[in-house]
Amino acid sequence: METTFALSYAISKQLAAATTVTTGYGDIPLDDEMRAALDAALRTILKRRLNQIIVNIQPQGA
Repeated sequence: METTFALSYAISKQLAAATTVTTGYGDIPLDDEMRAALDAALRTILKRRLNQIIVNIQPQGA
């Protein structure tokens, strides 16, 4: 299960530092263009998932 910490860490640290995509068939080195595309795609998904967790842990009536 994803946690708020794991998602926040991915957004704030890991995306900016990504240099490689690792697959079952080997690594794909990322250049600047690929890094920007990966960041744009994943940041949107990670933020949506983080916000969903935050909404679900808010007390009722808050």
